Amino acid sequence: MKGVYVLLLRFPEDAVVRVGSLGDVFFRWGYYGYVGSGMGRGASSLHARVSRHLSSSKTVFWHIDYVTTSGFAKIVAVFLALSNVRLEHKVAKALRSVGGVGVKGFGSSDCDEGCGSHMFFLGNNLEEAFSMIMEAFRKVGVEPETITFPEKAW
Repeated sequence: MKGVYVLLLRFPEDAVVRVGSLGDVFFRWGYYGYVGSGMGRGASSLHARVSRHLSSSKTVFWHIDYVTTSGFAKIVAVFLALSNVRLEHKVAKALRSVGGVGVKGFGSSDCDEGCGSHMFFLGNNLEEAFSMIMEAFRKVGVEPETITFPEKAW
């Protein structure tokens, strides 16, 4: 399976996370959407990428790894859409267009599509964050599957 995903993360309080070459990055409390893709050769490319993000045992490599291993944020939901076409940049741009505020340079250091960021602040309301992510996917013409995690887990 190949496709695009958005991790919905929650910062319960303001935090500063050292994010590789970006240095110290300030995250205000609230919800963030991180846009990524699983376009590898394997049959489970999308599943493998998302599973890696959910794992607490991993080598820190990507910008998002610094956040998911920091202890400051928790993944509260994952939105997935299957596609053989790379949609990561379109979803990132759509998330910005529906009101997401980009974290400058986050997750987009290898992006040649002019996204500016693949991590977006979505506000302090869970329902609004869900709505923004769904609207972004629909703007690019795909309906995501949503996997949520119980509140007690975060």
